[in-house]
Amino acid sequence: MPTIRVRLNPLFSLLFFGCSIFNFYVYGVTHAGMQAALGVMMGLAGVAYAFGTSFVVDSHGVMVKNPFGMTLKTHVYESPHDLEVRGNTLWVTTTDGQRKKAGGLIASGTDMRALASAIADARAKTPR
Repeated sequence: MPTIRVRLNPLFSLLFFGCSIFNFYVYGVTHAGMQAALGVMMGLAGVAYAFGTSFVVDSHGVMVKNPFGMTLKTHVYESPHDLEVRGNTLWVTTTDGQRKKAGGLIASGTDMRALASAIADARAKTPR
């Protein structure tokens, strides 16, 4: 199975940029330094969500990441038959038999469709 990077949903990036613009507007009206600081933080979060990764799937596991790129969890699986995509959620059956979830609302729909296609291809090539 090829390594596939599932990006964060770009709508969240737009939401953070919108909050940043609103905070700078409030700063312009009130001149409260806290609003400028919040505007900067929201802008940085918008950049992180614009270029960040939700999770990465490779031939051995699923690495769940935060918006800044650090790996938070790794779910190890044995074969592509242990992966299932439902909507924007990837369900992983780990080597110890537990079902773990990755993605969801925060994952890019375009990347999830590409992942589902890659999983289907890998399943066709791999015997159960």
